[in-house]
Amino acid sequence: MKKLLLLLTIFVTFPAAAQYFTYEYDGQTLEYQIISASAKTCRTKPGEALADGGFKAGNKVSGNLIIPDYAVDSAGVSYKVIQIGNGGFTECDELKRVIFPDGITLIGEYAFFRCGLTGNLHLPNDLITISAHCFEECQNLTGSLLIPEGVTSIAASAFSSCRGFNGSLIMPDKLTYIGERAFYYCTDFTGPLIIPDAVTYIGANAFYYCCRFEGSLTIPDKVTFIGRCAFGECYRLNGTLTLGTSLKTVGDIPFYGCDFTEIKCLNPIPANHIDGAVDRIFTNHQLKKVLYVPAESILQYKESNFAYGFEKVEPHWIHSPVAPVTKPVTKNNSNTHI
Repeated sequence: MKKLLLLLTIFVTFPAAAQYFTYEYDGQTLEYQIISASAKTCRTKPGEALADGGFKAGNKVSGNLIIPDYAVDSAGVSYKVIQIGNGGFTECDELKRVIFPDGITLIGEYAFFRCGLTGNLHLPNDLITISAHCFEECQNLTGSLLIPEGVTSIAASAFSSCRGFNGSLIMPDKLTYIGERAFYYCTDFTGPLIIPDAVTYIGANAFYYCCRFEGSLTIPDKVTFIGRCAFGECYRLNGTLTLGTSLKTVGDIPFYGCDFTEIKCLNPIPANHIDGAVDRIFTNHQLKKVLYVPAESILQYKESNFAYGFEKVEPHWIHSPVAPVTKPVTKNNSNTHI
């Protein structure tokens, strides 16, 4: 009886070891890890975690890589590939192109960190999770970047220092979270920077030195937090800056280096400034402009850190188009036309 209890204890305490298998597809042999034997799902093999926080690649590959929809083990059982493991292909500097199956829902941390990927990056249609550092320093990617519609968050440094992107950045309508340094030093994205309406959080340095975005910038009404230098050195953002109605917390100089022609705050309550190395939200050249705020909140803004240093604080509605005054048509007994 004691032996039976001991065996049961060991069974409960020590779960089954991870199951791996190899599968060759289109000239590339990869190792996979089973996620669920019952659901028949798997991921590409995660890398080995290193003491410095990085990974040793789970699969070392080169050239063009096509990840299959299904991988088949030695017993002939097919598993749907739904994830790219953490550190799966990290620092594969000779990997030039990757084609994902649409069924991939998660790309793990450091999955393609410092890979030699070139050309356009086509993310899988079913993607939900873009993990931290997953494409960081893939500097030879080019063209536009379309984030699939199912993605709700972009983790820290996901595309940091991907300097080759030279088209548009298109983010999905459901996106709510943009992590710290998510697009840090993506220097060649062009056109307007459009933040989706569902976004609530924009982390520190999220778009730092994305210096070819241009025009106006609207921070949507659901955004409550903007981190330090989030849009720093985006110096071609030179139209109107509109800050939405829910902004509550702002880090130091989030718009450092931007050259907006006017700045409008729609929230009747000034956002709280997180004190740091700098004592203000806006930089000196921006302070020469007028800060436009809701008419009923002028005094509140003037007394807050948010408006610190501005020469003028005025109601934002003074720039709204004035509706034409129309006279009511009245009837009279004469034949005179009005």
